Amino acid sequence: MYAGGIALLLCICFCISLFIYLKGEYTDLACDEFCDQHISAGEELGRHIYSLAYDMRGGVRDLGRLYGRNFEERLDTVTNELVEFESFSHIFYLGSDGMFYGDKGTKVPENPEYIEKAYAELEGLDYEGDDIYVGMRLSAIGSQAEPRIMIVTPVYSNNGIRGYITGIVDTDRLFGSPLFDYQKTRGKCFVVDSEGKILAETASISNEDTESFRESVLKICRDTEENRNALAGIRYALNNNESGYVVVKTKQGLEMQINFCPVANVPKLSYLCCYTPGLQDEMFRPMLFWSVLACIFIMVLMIICLLMVWANAKRINMTVEKLAYEDPVTKGKNLSYFREFALDTMVKSPDTPYAIYRFDISNFRYINESYGHIRADYILESCIRNFEEIFSDKELCVRMNSDQFLALVINDATLEKRKNEFRAAVNADTRSRNIKYPIRFKTGIYIVKKNDHDIDTMIDHANVARKSVSQDTKDLQATYSEKIVDNMRKIDRIESLMHKALTELEFKVYLQPKWDIVNDRVCGAEALVRWCRPDGTIIPPDNFIPIFENNGFVEQLDFYMLESVCSLLKDTMEKGGKVHAVSVNQSRLLLHSPDYVENVTSIIKEYEIPPELIELEITETVFENGREDMIRIVGELKQLGVRVAMDDFGSGYSSLNVLKDVPFDVIKIDREFFAGAADNEEAGVILRKIVDMVNELGKQVVCEGVEYAEQVELLRNMGCSCVQGYFYSKPIPAPEFIERYYKA
Repeated sequence: MYAGGIALLLCICFCISLFIYLKGEYTDLACDEFCDQHISAGEELGRHIYSLAYDMRGGVRDLGRLYGRNFEERLDTVTNELVEFESFSHIFYLGSDGMFYGDKGTKVPENPEYIEKAYAELEGLDYEGDDIYVGMRLSAIGSQAEPRIMIVTPVYSNNGIRGYITGIVDTDRLFGSPLFDYQKTRGKCFVVDSEGKILAETASISNEDTESFRESVLKICRDTEENRNALAGIRYALNNNESGYVVVKTKQGLEMQINFCPVANVPKLSYLCCYTPGLQDEMFRPMLFWSVLACIFIMVLMIICLLMVWANAKRINMTVEKLAYEDPVTKGKNLSYFREFALDTMVKSPDTPYAIYRFDISNFRYINESYGHIRADYILESCIRNFEEIFSDKELCVRMNSDQFLALVINDATLEKRKNEFRAAVNADTRSRNIKYPIRFKTGIYIVKKNDHDIDTMIDHANVARKSVSQDTKDLQATYSEKIVDNMRKIDRIESLMHKALTELEFKVYLQPKWDIVNDRVCGAEALVRWCRPDGTIIPPDNFIPIFENNGFVEQLDFYMLESVCSLLKDTMEKGGKVHAVSVNQSRLLLHSPDYVENVTSIIKEYEIPPELIELEITETVFENGREDMIRIVGELKQLGVRVAMDDFGSGYSSLNVLKDVPFDVIKIDREFFAGAADNEEAGVILRKIVDMVNELGKQVVCEGVEYAEQVELLRNMGCSCVQGYFYSKPIPAPEFIERYYKA
């Protein structure tokens, strides 16, 4: 765009230079044309005057030999012919004997003394070749003294000069040739004598009658040294028989060109033309107009082109900016823009308390797979839109990738209120699209310190805090601290080892028996995972299961455990051992997978074991989100033939509703539910009623966490027939369990 502006400026400079150049060239051409036309007209003027003089001389050649009436008749004939046919306005004859003879209409002076004076004047003229004089009449012949050109030739007789024929040249006929049309239409033509006196003119230069050409010019021009020098130059040039032109300035500031040249063949006469002041500008004006119009047209085209280039560049810049700073899914800004905005905002407002929030939507993959990506993307868009409506323009939220967001917020007293409004608005949008899954945000927070300027480090700290949040916690947010960093290092170490550990079979199946307390025997088992490192170290489940649930690796581990249990049962049956149903925990993420049931079916068919030997444990918390889908999945598992158990019954708030709606085979009562039943009468009554209710529904009751004989006796008296806990056995390696309980 700058280059276009420079190009336009250069174009304007070029146009101005072009105008100056064209005007100079046109002025030079006009001057040359004026000079050519002027010289041609001067030559024509000389030929015309010389022709008149020659014809006059020829007409009076034999006149001197006639006398008396013959002379008068011949004189009358000659003068009339010259007047009528040779461009003379008047013809006079003045004889040495005092005879005065004029053409028709001429007043004949009656003063003899005036005639004698006129004759003396004519006699004293300086005649050139062929005895012809061309010049200005002074006082001779009559009382008229106006400027005029006259041609005088002597009339000879045998005794010498008898008299003089004088012809006054008609000015209109003098400049009547077409060659003078060019000058007459552009200025005023003059014939002057050697002293600069005007002999003939087409029109006066000024309104005042002045005999001197120089004085006439000075009447309309400024009396400056330049003008005086120019006029002096004319006289000098003419005295040297030279042609040319000068330019003078009028009182109005206009330039007036004066062309001059000697009249050819006529000594002491000069032809001058004063062109109309400003004529060249007037002549140049049409050309200037079209040139200016053409330049304006070119510049307009250039401006249009520049505007088009600018518009195109702006569109390209907007496209580039859109690609560089816009998120294609939410139509909001992206991470690159966030970095610039956050740094600029914090620098401009150093005293404003800011915080970096990095959050994602809990179980978003389930929403995406269950409701489709169009409605899922609408939720992402809703997050950006509602943030912009609720938070200020000094705060910003962008989508990083998938369902992860990044926000810069003002950490003041109103932040919690705005967060609640934001969460409520997003959930309202979600429900408007018939998505019944509640939106929860897992959030990591970094409180910006005064000297913090590394945006990427702040984002990473917020992400560390986010990763530390467990899906099972009620408050899905954490603030960055050194303790979280230490925990994240442990998490990073576990995550760096987990895939290799699964490949190298470091995850071992441990089995904890379920005990029939009525018949005092094993009635089943629960498969629990232990991570056994090559150095013999055992990593307990509490140290890695929450991490695997956060990063999704728990799905692979759950299927690994299911396959291991199926393989173990098949191997035991093939060796003739007696087996019971083995329960395997199923994570919340695994159940939300769209091909979960299909994968379970495939594993059971692969190992060719009775489906009823597999018991899948599901916590009641999975029904908090996507209740209808979970009920459908349990129904499909029941059709497959596997047993389904509700784990940790009583730890939630909707256990009875779940018990009513979901066709479970086994209800596992959480240890915390009956831990105080022995000492608390009300707790004992509630536990007894639950056991009775489950038994009446035809479902098996299993109480977990039994550690004391008193608890066994209490549960037996309440009608519970199956327990699980350290009182009978802790989880032991699968081979040991088979050896102890399932050996043939």
